[in-house]
Amino acid sequence: MVSSEISNFESVKIYPNPTSDVFTVELPNELINSNIHIFDQLGKLVYSYENLENLNKVQITENLVPGIYTIKIENDAMVSSNKLVVE
Repeated sequence: MVSSEISNFESVKIYPNPTSDVFTVELPNELINSNIHIFDQLGKLVYSYENLENLNKVQITENLVPGIYTIKIENDAMVSSNKLVVE
C-alpha cells in the first residue's frame, strides 16, 4: 500500500508546544495504531515509539535537550510530520 501525506497538520495535536518537559501527541482516527519517531535538527532519530495500538493520545516523557524536533507519525496508510520546540 502506498502511503499518503496528511496535508491537514492541525489534525495531529502536539501540546504544549513549545515545551520544556512532558508533551502530549493527540492523533486523529486515521493515525491510530501508528509509530511515532522523533528526529533532532540534524535528522538523527532520537526516540521511537512503535506499534501504539488503539491509542489516540500519547504522553511523551523523554528528556529532550532544547531545540527544534520533527515528530513523524506513520502507519501503513498515512504519514504526518510536525515540528516540536523544546525550550
